[in-house]
Amino acid sequence: MRGHAMRMAVQNLVIGGSMATMLSACGLLGIGDPDEIEGLRKIAVLPVAYSDGAGGGYPCDICPGTIQLKPTTAQAARLATGFLYEEVARHPRILKPGFELVEPAAKKGMRQGAAELAAAGQADAVLATALVELRPRVGSDHGPDTPAGAVMYAALVDARTGAVLWSSTFDGNESGPGVVRKRINRLTGAKVARWRTAEGYTEAATRELVEGLMDHLDG
Repeated sequence: MRGHAMRMAVQNLVIGGSMATMLSACGLLGIGDPDEIEGLRKIAVLPVAYSDGAGGGYPCDICPGTIQLKPTTAQAARLATGFLYEEVARHPRILKPGFELVEPAAKKGMRQGAAELAAAGQADAVLATALVELRPRVGSDHGPDTPAGAVMYAALVDARTGAVLWSSTFDGNESGPGVVRKRINRLTGAKVARWRTAEGYTEAATRELVEGLMDHLDG
């Protein structure tokens, strides 16, 4: 129930209002003084990078040169950031500074923001992510002409040195046996499940990337 409530809060508040307000409503602004909690890693979650295709957006100056951001929107990036905080909140041994502390530093760029957070003792590392591409679903919910998909990049970066400690890329869409089964069901008149939206893939991307990060930290 708590996960469902947080998800609804993210979706309801993503349009309008500050990101800090949205994350506060979800109970995701941090969990206290880092110096008072032992055995936790101080990892700052930066806003999700994106490009609007016209020279604007929030650039990913941590991403490798092979990552080229395709045009998306600020709203999509805000939603992805909300999903990311929700997924990180499922792992309480990661201590994250509140978004109200991260956002002012992050506005100066990912690398400079990471350095400032490290200098202030707020973070040992930062989780930097980028919304590389969103592929919207085109056509019917139950049998679209073009299925949805999403690509996201994530990296855990040492806040002091800028070294990339771990990275991964999610590239998901409706493919393989699931697509074949849904198309057969549509032709035979059987009950057909609704195909995922691009937003659904954004949520799946944040979940898979955070799980990958946790596997790395546990390794």
